[in-house]
Amino acid sequence: MVEAAAIGVPDEVKGEAIVGYAVPRPGAAVDPAAVCATVAEVLGPAFRPREVIVAAELPKTQSGKIVRRLIRQKYLGEELGDLSTVANPWAL
Repeated sequence: MVEAAAIGVPDEVKGEAIVGYAVPRPGAAVDPAAVCATVAEVLGPAFRPREVIVAAELPKTQSGKIVRRLIRQKYLGEELGDLSTVANPWAL
């Protein structure tokens, strides 16, 4: 993987669940189920992501930081609001 991000989303059972985003290297494939299994094996079953989403690109600020707030809002279907600090809004 080139990069990855994790966000917390509301969950009825746990209170909050993990959703991961992965950006694979060009030409490489990422198996979301394998990523979930590896996380559970290495960190423990409590940290197993609800879902891993493969994306071409993650939204970033001008300085290159991943904008997890916007990823979470997009995942939850909330209004994104101000995108002026996002260098690549098309990634959403």
